[in-house]
Amino acid sequence: MWSIEKMKNRGWNSLKGRYWISYIAGLILLLGEEEGVTKVIDWVRESSLTVIICTLIVVLLYKVFIGYPLIVGGMKYFIELTTNGTTELSDLLCNFRDGNYTNTVKTMFICKLKIFLWSLLLLIPGIIKSYEYYLVPYILAENPQMDSQEVLALSSQMTDERKFDIFILELSFIGWYILGSICLIVGMTFINPYVYATKAEMYKVLKSTVTQ
Repeated sequence: MWSIEKMKNRGWNSLKGRYWISYIAGLILLLGEEEGVTKVIDWVRESSLTVIICTLIVVLLYKVFIGYPLIVGGMKYFIELTTNGTTELSDLLCNFRDGNYTNTVKTMFICKLKIFLWSLLLLIPGIIKSYEYYLVPYILAENPQMDSQEVLALSSQMTDERKFDIFILELSFIGWYILGSICLIVGMTFINPYVYATKAEMYKVLKSTVTQ
């Protein structure tokens, strides 16, 4: 049953006794997400065009070949945490050692490419597609060998008529992020485990709607 309050409560409760290791997992996960990687560009904003281009290429390669597997590994960590109450930081590196690296990179790349191409048309279609494929890393975390098109199709099915609900769930954390920003921005990193755990609960709720 979809209930933001219940998902957030379950996410919060799953962190009891596991907060600090989840905090570290959240920091590592940030290295794979757009918010963490694209900040590198700011460091070279005043540099020459050549340096900027080279940096963008390096960031893109890092994002695809290291960032994507880290993101999926992070989703696996928080799914395991909220499901079983225990997990290991090594889960974040599962795609680098379990023989699923190529499929993970390929599927995530196709997902992000489709979102990018839709965004070139208009901003709104791109945003809609980003929510349609919102669950791709979660599905990959549990089904690392699933065909790319099947993963995308399953995410579309699970988020059907739930895109706005997911947006509202994200919006519900705005107060926490404002509080974190007051604490010299660093405070925002302490909120991440709570956010990731809640989103893992959201994934399980949406998964139940297609497995019933």
